[in-house]
Formats: sequence, C-alpha cells, structure tokens
Amino acid sequence: MERDLKDFTTYSSTFDGPYLAAFKTRIEIVQELIQPNSETVALKVITDRIYQTLDGLISPINYLEGYLKLAGRQVPVSSADFGLVQLRRRVRARDLEGVLKQLHTVGENIKKYKKELMAKGLTEPLI
Repeated sequence: MERDLKDFTTYSSTFDGPYLAAFKTRIEIVQELIQPNSETVALKVITDRIYQTLDGLISPINYLEGYLKLAGRQVPVSSADFGLVQLRRRVRARDLEGVLKQLHTVGENIKKYKKELMAKGLTEPLI
C-alpha cells in the first residue's frame, strides 16, 4: 500500500496519508498478537539458560564416571548401568525431559554407592 499510495489516492481520496498510518498501526497490533516479540525474546533467554545448564552437566558427569572407575569393584555397576551413558547422550541431544528422568536414576545410584564414591573423591557440591 505504501508503494502504491499514489494510485490508491487517485482512486479515492479516502486512501490518504492518515489512512495509511492508521492501517499500519492496525497491522502492527495484529502482528504483536500473532508473534509477540517480548514473549519470543523471553523464550529465547529461557532456552539459552536451559542449554547452558545442560552443557554444564557434562563435566560433572565425566567426574562422576571417573570416581566410578576409581571405585572399581567396590561399586559393581558399569557407567551405563549407573545411568551416566544415557544421561550424557540425553544432555548432548538437549532432551530436557530425558535428562530429568535420567538424573533421577543417577541420583538413586549415588545414594546407593555414596560411601564408596566419596572415598574416591566425590564431594557433596558435585552431588
């Protein structure tokens, strides 16, 4: 409409500058309803925080796996059985629901073998 305003005004004097301004205002209102910029920005911030948190889990998973290996036969389960392999896979896939589910499994195993793992260096802050 902006490009062809002259043709519209020639067709009818109703289609003048103020009409165009009101038309653009209505379009902006509808676009904000359809694609709200403020909510889109907030969603991006939340997504970035989630991804940063997930990325931050890789080192603790590696440390825990190391303590598990150091414990040797004192903890008679493999990294996969402990839940670390699946947890790492879900973190890398950015599967938040899968990570939460797998963290529950890992947490239960930490409780079960806490004494043995802490003897090899596992700390409360890492847990």
